[in-house]
Amino acid sequence: MTCIKIISNPYKQDIQYQIYQENTSQWVDVGVLSPNGRLREEKARKCFLPFYAKEILDIIVSEYYLENKGPVQILFEGTEEEFAELAKVCQENEFTNKIELQRSSLILDNGKYILNDAKDIFEDIKPVIEGVTQDEPGITKSMVKVSDALNDIIPICVFGNYSSGKSTFINALIGREVLPSGGDPVTAKAFKIQNSPQEDVAKIKFTHWDDAIELSFEGNGYRLLKGNPNDEMLKELDEDLQEKAPDTIWRRLSYALDFINAYEKRDTTSIEIGSMIELQVAFAKNGLLGTSSNKFVIFDTPGSNTVTNDDHIEALREALDGFSNGIPVWVSQFETIDTLDNDTLCNNILSIEALDKRFTMIILNKADVSDLPEHGFNEKQIRNIREFKSVEKMYASGIFFVSSIMGLGSKHDGKLLDKYYRKIYKLQYDSFTDPEDEDYLQLFQYNIMPEQIKQKMITESKEQKNTVYVNSGLFCIENEIETFASKYSAYNKCQMVYALLTDVVSKTTEKIAHRVEARKRLREKYKSDLEEKKQQLIQQMRDQCIAYDSQFKEASYEGINGYAKRNLNYDFQVSDIEALNEKYVLENHDEYQLDSKQQSFNQAVDTMKSNFLKRVKDFSITEIKDSLSNTAKDLKKDFETIYESKKELDSTQKSAWSETADEVLSEVIEIYRRNMEDATQKINHIACSYWENNSQLLKNKLIEIVTVSDALTDKQKENLSALIFNYRNISYDDHANSIFVKPKFLQGRLLGLNLFVYEKLNTNKLAKEYNRTVAENMESIANDMNENYHSSYQKWQDELSATIEKNIVELNPELQIISDSIDEETAKISMLETSQLKIRTSLNEIERLLSFKTITQ
Repeated sequence: MTCIKIISNPYKQDIQYQIYQENTSQWVDVGVLSPNGRLREEKARKCFLPFYAKEILDIIVSEYYLENKGPVQILFEGTEEEFAELAKVCQENEFTNKIELQRSSLILDNGKYILNDAKDIFEDIKPVIEGVTQDEPGITKSMVKVSDALNDIIPICVFGNYSSGKSTFINALIGREVLPSGGDPVTAKAFKIQNSPQEDVAKIKFTHWDDAIELSFEGNGYRLLKGNPNDEMLKELDEDLQEKAPDTIWRRLSYALDFINAYEKRDTTSIEIGSMIELQVAFAKNGLLGTSSNKFVIFDTPGSNTVTNDDHIEALREALDGFSNGIPVWVSQFETIDTLDNDTLCNNILSIEALDKRFTMIILNKADVSDLPEHGFNEKQIRNIREFKSVEKMYASGIFFVSSIMGLGSKHDGKLLDKYYRKIYKLQYDSFTDPEDEDYLQLFQYNIMPEQIKQKMITESKEQKNTVYVNSGLFCIENEIETFASKYSAYNKCQMVYALLTDVVSKTTEKIAHRVEARKRLREKYKSDLEEKKQQLIQQMRDQCIAYDSQFKEASYEGINGYAKRNLNYDFQVSDIEALNEKYVLENHDEYQLDSKQQSFNQAVDTMKSNFLKRVKDFSITEIKDSLSNTAKDLKKDFETIYESKKELDSTQKSAWSETADEVLSEVIEIYRRNMEDATQKINHIACSYWENNSQLLKNKLIEIVTVSDALTDKQKENLSALIFNYRNISYDDHANSIFVKPKFLQGRLLGLNLFVYEKLNTNKLAKEYNRTVAENMESIANDMNENYHSSYQKWQDELSATIEKNIVELNPELQIISDSIDEETAKISMLETSQLKIRTSLNEIERLLSFKTITQ
């Protein structure tokens, strides 16, 4: 049997494929045995697995399945969602007896859970990073990008060449006729469109000669919220609107946008309008985007097949600057998809880092007038389309066919403002609504995407009531966008946060390292000026501090971890949980009246037996036909009574088991939290005592060094020894509270797993999972406690050393000035190093969230 392991990590946009070598008993990359295999290709390793599940399985079957060796065994490591998608595809007939799918004990947590934890970690570390990088604009900009990646906004970037119907397509998405279409492509403007919280209010924001302008359209008019009312362009806009006197808010909005977008065409030698025009408008509520709880921002990018192409691409980069997790939506037409212009456009889009190319949607607009095969594409035609140069580069989530005009009209029952739109909608209406029409169109049937996803899409489409909305292809597109936002967006956001934060931490760490090194050099310069013998004494004491610090740290980890393992045992025996389970079983047994249900069932059985014997006894040979008929009817009636009684007994038993499981798990969770809090307090007490004793040992040793030194007078020795003896005791923060409230100890991830599938509690599995999680957390608590106490001890030790050094030189005014400078530099170094530690720890915590974890099978 051939064994293949799939290791998918959507957080890092990486899929690895390994094969098991029986001769070495090791997993190796598939490239070792198949250097030219298709699983080695970047497409197979950088794709989003739910979209390509079937293609990946097809490759595995074609390259590794041999009938005489049995099915290929696939071991999967990744997220639950990905495994579920693979499992669904494996059930298809073509993979029967060819693939056996199993899940590894290593899994990745759901992106939605991790994203919230990442937000908390970032909020904690954000002020620390800002505190040490105030003069670094590059790092500040990256921090803004991290914040943007963590927010709820999901950018939809629509791009395409002129005349592809981009503006009409976006109008269809938002359900409003507002974006200007057509026209001469002279300027490079991008539109940023957000959903307005108010149905009857829309806003336009842009800059004119770098002056911020904001217009609000309300009711029958509009007003200037921001900007110079004497601006000549605004005056002309007002005159234009007064002259045209548009009768609806949408017409006024459309006229205004058209005026602003075309304003620079009069004089192309100057750039007056900023490259971004922002629009806030209420999305139509009878479309998926208008009712979604996700926050979408749609970018309408300039067309690119013009001489000003470079300006257009730069405008797009500027529009997306600061965003992440964007969905690339490429709008083209079926007849022009393989043109050189489109190929150039795709190359430019692929170079923009803010877009995730794993989710690119290819939209073929105006598909209702395209020459499409009447009964859909065959496999050869689909293969030819996917081999087009630009499609091959951009294909990811699928190719979608749409009539934007029909989709827009479906949201307004054909009552469109634009005369051309109305005409097209009326002419095409029957072919999109009447199945008996010879030209009946269901454009979503032409969509090219993974088969298992397409079948789901077809099923969902047929459930919709708005026939034109569905048949125009718009529903499928909006549904795919909504699916991405609800299911997959969190994984991408987590990956972007980790990548951006890694870059920020790297730059910040480098900056801190340079500053620390510079301050250390300055401090050493100051120290070189101290008297030689006093410097030797200071160095001797410093060396002793370093030696003790290393000794104490090593012993503390062994001692405190050892204490936790020897003295803190919170394990659950299976019998304990079974006893707890039995307690609630008895309570629920009475509550659900199981004895009564059992008695009723038994009584029904006894009645049937008694009736049967009586009928046999009274059986009449002379009237055999009637006797048999009556006996059969009575038996059927008795069996029905038994069946209903048994059904009620089973249902009640199942409910009792379910409630018992809930009650036991609830009590186990409460015990788990109490035990973790108890362990934290006890470990905290031991750690506190240990480090207090260490601080006293250091004091005693430093006093010993002072008393034998020949660098000081007897009076100085006496005063300095008294200073050390009376120096304040080490003061610790409440480390127990700071440790226990950490999400990783309170989350109780063990308790978030599906510990039992059926209603009856699996006590053995619950005990095993409980004990494993407790053991892991005990070690983690001890390590974190040691880290905190050691950090506090080091701070106290540095302050004591600084005080001693200051007093050694206090009789010399010149040395006192130098000593003060050393103190200042030491404090700054300590602050920078503490910040550096916090930053690294936070990044490690996010990396832990994104890492594989072991689950109990």
